[in-house]
Amino acid sequence: MLIITIITMPVFFLENLEAYLAYSIVAFSISPLGLLTYLVIFSGFLILQFFGIVFINENGKLLKSKSIIIEGLKKTVFVAQLALTTNLILILVQIFFLGKYSLISLYFPTFVGLISACILFFTFGFEFLKWRRNIRQSLGVLLFAFSFLLLGTVQFIDLPYLYLTMLHLPAIITPTSEIVPPIDIQDKFLVSLIDNSVYVDYSAFALMMFGTGLLLWQYSRRLNKVALALLISLPLIGYFGADIEAFHISQLSAFTEGPNFLVFLSLTGIFSWLSHSFAFFYVARKVPQGSIKIFLNMTAIGFIFFSLSYTIDVSQGTYPPYAANSFSLFPISVFMVLFGIYGSALSLSQDIILRKHVKLLARGDQSLLSSIGTAHMENEVVRSVANLKALVDDEESNLKELSGLDTPMNNEEIRDYVGEIISEFRNKRQLHE
Repeated sequence: MLIITIITMPVFFLENLEAYLAYSIVAFSISPLGLLTYLVIFSGFLILQFFGIVFINENGKLLKSKSIIIEGLKKTVFVAQLALTTNLILILVQIFFLGKYSLISLYFPTFVGLISACILFFTFGFEFLKWRRNIRQSLGVLLFAFSFLLLGTVQFIDLPYLYLTMLHLPAIITPTSEIVPPIDIQDKFLVSLIDNSVYVDYSAFALMMFGTGLLLWQYSRRLNKVALALLISLPLIGYFGADIEAFHISQLSAFTEGPNFLVFLSLTGIFSWLSHSFAFFYVARKVPQGSIKIFLNMTAIGFIFFSLSYTIDVSQGTYPPYAANSFSLFPISVFMVLFGIYGSALSLSQDIILRKHVKLLARGDQSLLSSIGTAHMENEVVRSVANLKALVDDEESNLKELSGLDTPMNNEEIRDYVGEIISEFRNKRQLHE
C-alpha cells in the first residue's frame, strides 16, 4: 500500500499546485495537455482509492470483535467513495463529450465529502471519549478525541461557507468561464464562525500532535528519543509556514506578494499534515510484526491521504475542476486516520497489559530471583522464559477474545523483560548492601 501511495502521490501534488495556481494557468488548463493531465490525475485517484479500500478491508479483519459502529462507518465511507467516483466519471463525460460541466458536480463532492467527514470525526470523537476508560493511555486518547471533535466542528462550519462561496459560480461551467475570487459573505454570524474556525483548526492540530506524542512515546525505550521527538514536532514547521502571512513580517513582504508564494502555500499546507505520518512510520518500522505495526502504518498512510485532500476544495469552479480528485479522497483519508489511531491505541493498551503481566510473574519467581549472581542464573532465565511464555499466551488469548486484536509476545521480548527485572532486582540489592 505504501508503494502505491508513493507512486501516485506526484499526480496529487500536481493537482494541489494547479488548484492554487488556477488563476494563472487557465490557458494550460483548457488545452489538450491540460485535459490529459486531469485524466491522468483521475487515473491516479482510481488506483489509490482502490488499493486504499482493499487495505482497509484486509486489515479491518484484525478487529474480530466486529464493532457495529465501526462496521457502519466503514460501509458509509465505501458508499461515499463510490458516489464521489461516480461524480468524477460524470464530470469527465461532460467535459469530453459536451465541453462543459454542471455546477452540481461541485456541490455534490462538497456536501458528500464534508458531511461524511463530520460523521466520522464526531462519531470517532465520542467513541474515543467512551473507549478511553478501557484504554491504558487515556490522556492521549482523550486528546485525540477532542482533536477529532474540533476537526468535525471545522467541517461543519466550512460546509455553509463553501456553499455560499459557490453561489456566485455559473450554473454551467465552460472553458471560457471566468475564475473569480470568492464573494464577501455578509452574514455576520457566519463570518464570525469562519474567522474563529481558524483557531479551532489550530487547536485540533495541537491536540493531534500532543496525542501523537503521548501515544508513540510508549515505544521510546526502544527508539532514539531525540529522533522521535523531532518527528512528532515536525508538523509545526509546515503549519506555521502555511500561515506565514499571519505573522506580518515586513522583511518577507516581497516573497508573500511574489509569484512563488502560492506554490509555497500549497507545499507547506500539504507538509503540515503529511509530516504527521513520519513519526508513525518511524515507530512502525521498529516494532515487531503484528497488529500494532499494521495500525501504525494505516494511520501514517491515512495522514498522507489526508494531507492531499484536506488543504483544498472545489469552490473555485475551474475548468476542468482541479482539486476534485484529491478532495474526493477526503472521506477515506479521515477513516484511515481515525481507524488507525483507534487500532494503534487498543493494540498498545494490550501490549502494555501483557508486559505488566510478564513483570508481575517474573517478580514472583523466587527461584529466578535467588539465582541472580550465581553460576546457574542463565539456566533459570531459560526456564523462567519458557514458563512465562505459556502464561502470557493464555493472557493474550483472553485479551484477544475481549477486543478481537491479536498482540502476541515472542520469547525474545519476554527474555528482554526478564532481563529488566533482573537488573532492577540487582540494583535494589546493591543499594541495600
